[in-house]
Amino acid sequence: MNAVIVTGASRGLGAAIAEQFMDRGFAVITVARRENEPLKQKAQKLKLSYAHLTCDLSQFDGQQDLTRQLKPTLDKMGDLEALYVVNNAGVVEPVERVGKMSPLEMKRLIDINVLAPMVLTNHLVQLFPTTPLMIVNVTSGAAQHARHGWSAYSSSKAALNVFTETAALESKATGAPHTFIAYNPGIMDTDMQGVIRSSDSQAFQDVERFQEFKEKGMLRSPERVARALVSLVLDNRDIKNGQIYDVNDLLKGNA
Repeated sequence: MNAVIVTGASRGLGAAIAEQFMDRGFAVITVARRENEPLKQKAQKLKLSYAHLTCDLSQFDGQQDLTRQLKPTLDKMGDLEALYVVNNAGVVEPVERVGKMSPLEMKRLIDINVLAPMVLTNHLVQLFPTTPLMIVNVTSGAAQHARHGWSAYSSSKAALNVFTETAALESKATGAPHTFIAYNPGIMDTDMQGVIRSSDSQAFQDVERFQEFKEKGMLRSPERVARALVSLVLDNRDIKNGQIYDVNDLLKGNA
């Protein structure tokens, strides 16, 4: 059995990724505070193994609860041949200047964007030392450069990139059958983009530019971005361990 775990799968990119894996016949475990009912119904229609784990990844107890539930859930699905994991859950708030941010919002962002994928990845590497793992950490182009109002978000994605690269380096050294990559999905038509567009211009100087992306139809659909990712990890025989992949490169010539 091939299985995938997708965090933040209640909507947007996470839901689209889970659906794409279903179309490839994978057993699917979704992780979010709320279950996506259409995904559940699709799994039933396709007669695929499916489970939803309700977790609040902004809480350490929720992260620990997730790790406790995974092995029993996977065991019920059958003998595992390979496990794919997409650490997709993420938040952009606080969108604010340094000196104006809420410490509680900063902590929540780091817990979801950085600590949750680190905890989950660490647990799975311990749990499956000889099972092929493909860990995909959803990152952002914001990790590569400073952007006004995004100090917390950009820093969290930069941290996730280094974690990805380091985990890959270590797996190569030990010879473990584990692959770690990061995936930049670019700009999509999701709820997160709605949050960005509603930001105050003093907190986020580029707000008008992001509003223009929506007005001019420049946002890709989550479904298209998800297809590019799933094709990358399932159809590409030359995946580079530790690589940060960009959807724009994958869709080049097919924008």
